[in-house]
Amino acid sequence: MKRIAPLALAGLLVATLAISLAAVSVSAQAAATITLSPRSGFAAITISGTGFPMYSTVQIAWDQTVIPTVPSPVTVTSQTGTFTCIITVPTQTNPGEHIVTASAQLASTGTPVTVSTTFRVDDMTGKQGPAGPTGPAGPTGPQGPAGSSGSAITITPTPGPQGPAGPQGPAGPPGPAGSSAGTTLAIIAIVLALAALVLAILSRVKKWVMG
Repeated sequence: MKRIAPLALAGLLVATLAISLAAVSVSAQAAATITLSPRSGFAAITISGTGFPMYSTVQIAWDQTVIPTVPSPVTVTSQTGTFTCIITVPTQTNPGEHIVTASAQLASTGTPVTVSTTFRVDDMTGKQGPAGPTGPAGPTGPQGPAGSSGSAITITPTPGPQGPAGPQGPAGPPGPAGSSAGTTLAIIAIVLALAALVLAILSRVKKWVMG
């Protein structure tokens, strides 16, 4: 029983020390605060912190991404745990609420102390103005060179097959009767032809008779 008492006392001391350190960490976490100046804008921000662990290094994060600070690094040197640094808004074209976080660690326990607040990025786009008047037309540029002429294309049509003969048309009206002078000339021509034929026959007979 005498040997167990020192062990129990040592355990009690360790538990008490752990509880004390945890209480210090919780109290430091609850006491740490940061202030932004200004609270909204789109350019530089001054961050003032208090209640952070002495001799600790503070990191500043913008939307959970660590960003550069002036000065760098930020070291807490006062007994009240104060620090001051300047950051530049990294999302100037993304208006709205953004989270600024300051993180440090207790030198004795390594327990992190994290404090966050919000900063509103102003929308600097503004409303679109009315359309301006139409400007004058510019001068006409020089005419470009003429393009090369294309090659002529000769298309020779291919005759199709001959179609079937169409039906015979109706007989035309009878022509006008010839004149009497035409008939007379025809008769004279016939008579002369007959006379010439007779003379030719007689000439041959005469040659044949007279030997």
